[in-house]
Amino acid sequence: PRVKVYDVEGKKANQEVEICHLDTNQWSAGHTTFRALGHKLGEIEVCHFIFQNDFIWASQD
Repeated sequence: PRVKVYDVEGKKANQEVEICHLDTNQWSAGHTTFRALGHKLGEIEVCHFIFQNDFIWASQD
């Protein structure tokens, strides 16, 4: 689906990277994300938008 993303000042963001968790079956069933979005464990993909000057920590499996 298409998503419009805006920064905290209400300006449209046009340069970002989306990182998604495609399989949420291993997450805790009580995770805040599921409660906030009204879904259950494994029903949805969860995505983050990473903007310019942001960074993420990642581990190699």
